[in-house]
Amino acid sequence: MIQHDAAIAPGNSGGPLVDANGRIVGVNARGMVFGGDLAFAIPGPDAKRVVDALIGNPRHRVPRAYVGFRLRSLKGTDFAGGVLLNAVDRDSPAEHAGCARATCC
Repeated sequence: MIQHDAAIAPGNSGGPLVDANGRIVGVNARGMVFGGDLAFAIPGPDAKRVVDALIGNPRHRVPRAYVGFRLRSLKGTDFAGGVLLNAVDRDSPAEHAGCARATCC
């Protein structure tokens, strides 16, 4: 992801991120109004791979990785570092690997 500070209003994801010369360098994916206009964009080469896969696949789908867990911030916990697993999906790759909810890795 490319982190930038251009304001991305809700609903405006998908627009181009351009450089000073007007070249598209990414696709805006997420903005955070309360984060000081902190925003993220998918790098152009990554977006191109997805577009090429969509065009080349007769079902117009792109396979995605699935791990089966969700993370949360360590703020307000007793953990000093790492990541906190907030949820582990049943019968997911994460569960089969031995990951458990509310553990810090």
